Amino acid sequence: MRLWLFLKAFAICTAGALIYAAVFAGEITLGLLVRLAAADLGVSLLVAMLYPNVRGVKAGDMVLLVSDAGIFSIRTAVALESKRVNEAIRLALPDGREAYAMLESYAGLITPARARVLVEKQQPQIKLI
Repeated sequence: MRLWLFLKAFAICTAGALIYAAVFAGEITLGLLVRLAAADLGVSLLVAMLYPNVRGVKAGDMVLLVSDAGIFSIRTAVALESKRVNEAIRLALPDGREAYAMLESYAGLITPARARVLVEKQQPQIKLI
């Protein structure tokens, strides 16, 4: 999930470094370009690692739902409210039901945030006459 954020941050930092090199650097050498590329990579990694901790999980974000009741299962859900790690969050399951889960971690580089199921709500039964 954060891979896209990393790539955008890297592109922005690279553009800034190239503008800096063109405007302020007297002679552009290979050493200068390597140092600028290293700075780009470092800033991009920091942005990708720290941004989810600042942002948290917002309503509408994809969450990986882990359940170990009986058979270990993993499925995706959508956050219905904004929360932080170690807080209970309400999630919408793909089948229309809702679940309450404890938010365990924020999004990884390519994985969504992870939560462990506390309670699953069943859909109300509708009787047809």
